[in-house]
Amino acid sequence: MIWSLLKLQMKDGRLITTRMDMTAKIAMLQILAPRYYDPPKCHAVLSILDIADFIREDRNFIAHGLWGTLMPDNVPMVASIRPKTDPTSVVSEAFPQERLRNIIRATIRMTGLLQNLTGARSTLRDK
Repeated sequence: MIWSLLKLQMKDGRLITTRMDMTAKIAMLQILAPRYYDPPKCHAVLSILDIADFIREDRNFIAHGLWGTLMPDNVPMVASIRPKTDPTSVVSEAFPQERLRNIIRATIRMTGLLQNLTGARSTLRDK
């Protein structure tokens, strides 16, 4: 999306975004959206980015946490020894199948919505 808004070719876009984590990419898009989208589309993009940021937090917790199973119900759980809040404690969360499926569905949905908005953007550059 950043490449599209800035009209960058892949080789140039990679120079800018390859080393960026999602936090930086989302922050950049939050700045770029008002510059390149009309107000209704800008609002939609910013709303989607808020959801994407929330999903990103779950994704990072899942991808970088320590997995286990809560017994006796066999519910998947993830623990982290480096949460944002207090690095001296262990934080864990249950991730039952339905929660994991909701994260996947939301990720796919937000990706599709952003792709649609990118393709249908109305630029403000010349206004």
